[in-house]
Amino acid sequence: MIQHLPRKTLLSLSLAATVLGLSATAIAQGSATPEATQAAATTAQSTEAPRMARMHRHGQHSEHMLAQRTERLDRLKADLKLTPEQEPAWLAFVARTAPDAQPRAAADSTDGAQLNTLQRLERMEAQHEAHSAAMKQRIDATRSFYATLSDEQKQVFDQRAMGGMMRTGM
Repeated sequence: MIQHLPRKTLLSLSLAATVLGLSATAIAQGSATPEATQAAATTAQSTEAPRMARMHRHGQHSEHMLAQRTERLDRLKADLKLTPEQEPAWLAFVARTAPDAQPRAAADSTDGAQLNTLQRLERMEAQHEAHSAAMKQRIDATRSFYATLSDEQKQVFDQRAMGGMMRTGM
């Protein structure tokens, strides 16, 4: 079960378990003082440093992910053995499912701590709607492309493409 969780979730759970473990140890030893609680928080922050460094390299990560996507699409296209008549449908599929083609909720520069609960809920709702619209676009693009495939190509697509989409959370 745990192996199916995203890496970020596992890191967060690990960090939470560490903090809870340190706090529980301090309580069990009778030293649940503000200093002990602060020491547990400091330890948690120090374990957070590598994650923050990775976040600063996010640009590199995005480039890597884009390169992997291009590689997977190239392999899929080769395996599908598309005809020249299918090429326009392929290009439309790739363009409509590209990460840049996905509309994102406008990044609000307001710090979440400055928002009240209703404002945070509105922001969450807008993000949810943008995510749903992006998913609908990917689904529509996939349906359109899939309709152009032969039965043999559909089998290849079913095995290769849809399995990858499920792993990436589509």
